[in-house]
Amino acid sequence: MAKVHISQLFQTFQCALSTLGAGEAIEARTFKKDRGIVVLKQDAEYFVFKQFGFNSQTLTLNRASLLK
Repeated sequence: MAKVHISQLFQTFQCALSTLGAGEAIEARTFKKDRGIVVLKQDAEYFVFKQFGFNSQTLTLNRASLLK
């Protein structure tokens, strides 16, 4: 997995979301690897956003809401 600077993370996710197939995911973790996010593509419209670490939560969002 490639290291991406925080300033480039939004652009990297935006590009990767358009190329993901259903059931594929992209993950971003902090340097210490104790916190991060995972975005799983459910189908053409919906994504599962999972945040883990200090605060853990799981949300199902559409693409527009996810990028906000």
